[in-house]
Amino acid sequence: MKRRTFLKLCGSTAVSFYLLPENIKTFAKEKDSEYDKKLVVIELQGGNDGLNTLIPFSDSSYYKLRPNIAVSADSLIKLNEEFALHPDLEDLKGIWDQGNMAIILGVGYPDPDLSHFRSTDIWEGASTEEIIYTGWLGRYLDLINEERTNFQCPPAIEVQSSSSLILKGKNISGMAISDPEMLFKIQEMLTDIPDLNENGTLMENEEILFVKGLQSEIDRYLNSIKTAWEKGDSGYNYPEYGLSMDLSAIARLIKGGLGTSIYVARLSGFDTHVNQLSTHPILLKELASSIKAFFEDISNMTNQNEVVIMTTSEFGRRVKDNGSGTDHGTASVHFVIGQPVKGGFYGEHPSLTDLDPSGNMKFKIDFRQMFASILTGHLGISNGQASEILLGSFDRIPIF
Repeated sequence: MKRRTFLKLCGSTAVSFYLLPENIKTFAKEKDSEYDKKLVVIELQGGNDGLNTLIPFSDSSYYKLRPNIAVSADSLIKLNEEFALHPDLEDLKGIWDQGNMAIILGVGYPDPDLSHFRSTDIWEGASTEEIIYTGWLGRYLDLINEERTNFQCPPAIEVQSSSSLILKGKNISGMAISDPEMLFKIQEMLTDIPDLNENGTLMENEEILFVKGLQSEIDRYLNSIKTAWEKGDSGYNYPEYGLSMDLSAIARLIKGGLGTSIYVARLSGFDTHVNQLSTHPILLKELASSIKAFFEDISNMTNQNEVVIMTTSEFGRRVKDNGSGTDHGTASVHFVIGQPVKGGFYGEHPSLTDLDPSGNMKFKIDFRQMFASILTGHLGISNGQASEILLGSFDRIPIF
């Protein structure tokens, strides 16, 4: 294989490692139940409008402040006398009725930053420090993997073309994959490393070491991924959405027995400054349909109680509309879904009239409370360990 062919192929696939061959620890998955728990994070990129996701229809201020984008009361999926889901979230209603969906109200953090990049770093890093080097799930991976040896699958996977902060630890980090099938092809091609030179001469030493290191990591991780991929295909029919395909791949790996505990998927497009009535419903439909398919697919597993889904987004939107959309805001609503979840409302919805000087809602639940609840209630670590990961102590929400 020509060197330029190899590099082009690697660039077109979506394999990305934070871990370099010289500092990777090999660790093993024991069969302890705490290590069998799976967390699937779905990031809603752009800042999802929580007020048009879960509508406080009983509050007249909602319709007064959003004359151009308020969702008609006649179309709502009412959950109680105060709140209703957007009509395009209809596919989540069945999960709610089963008691497997927690809705967390008013999620945000103090002194919010309304920059997409900065706020994303704050959420993924679970820290408001000026510079954030590691993600909260990366620090979780660092902590739990101190106890393991000889592990043959990636500790975490995000379904995209490059690694992000959320899975970056100091010593252990996640792996980005967008197309497992393409990775299997790369694995086959990497077996012929001597052909990577073009003129019958060896490449520079740095390039040889890099390629050999990449081959080692791909061999280590992809053998287990490939085994799970082949075992896990149930033929479940997912809707034709990008997020659905990502969740389908995650479900396939989980059902195939992959030891990976953390998965991250993303749905972009939530920066709805304009044309929100036409764009936001499409995104919510994709989100709900994809989650429903994943939930039903996973529900056929014997270990369905091991899997939990959580949504995140860097911020919410402003209460008052801007004519055709909404500008960057603060507090929003988030979902935690799964068989072990105690469904219901958690927290308090922020006032739509008692706003901060920028016209944004005042948050009620720190997003790190949600993370702490996941870490202790689902992933099974101690309160002390959660405080170490989250760089502080945060109250838990009783969602499990």
